[in-house]
Amino acid sequence: MVQIKKDQAMPLVEGLLLFEFSNGNRKFVAITRHIIGVLEKLKDPVFL
Repeated sequence: MVQIKKDQAMPLVEGLLLFEFSNGNRKFVAITRHIIGVLEKLKDPVFL
């Protein structure tokens, strides 16, 4: 099983994280779509 070993926010690029995995791979992950989805759920009065 591969685990996330380290994460780092990229200050010059909004909405991207750099993940370092336990197998040595590094990948950029765009989190903007996930954030927008969470914010939409929080606006829904049924969700609260």
